[in-house]
Amino acid sequence: MAPTHGRASTYSNYKCRCDACTEANRLRCMEVRAKLRAKPFNQIPHGTTTGYSQYGCHCEACQEVGTASLREQRDKRKLTPFDQIPHGTSGYNSYGCRCKVCHAANKAYRLELKRAKAA
Repeated sequence: MAPTHGRASTYSNYKCRCDACTEANRLRCMEVRAKLRAKPFNQIPHGTTTGYSQYGCHCEACQEVGTASLREQRDKRKLTPFDQIPHGTSGYNSYGCRCKVCHAANKAYRLELKRAKAA
């Protein structure tokens, strides 16, 4: 049975990245986040990564855990072996790679942003 396009489930289950499925998944994610963030403060799991990232809570406990989690993820990426880094803009920005390919891709990306901002 062929997958039906324009559904978030097709995006998730069949890994379809067509515009219709991507848009359906984006809308589903927005709905889920809106529901989570509408919860009262006392129902949020404070002091957890989920409280910070999914519920959008920035109380002191959630912020501390969220910052530590992001730092841990960044440090893990920086330990990735050179031959496993996706070279280009993501290599420069996410992995801290400064090879010629990553440097050139980042330079082109920044120039594109600058032009878009000026337009």
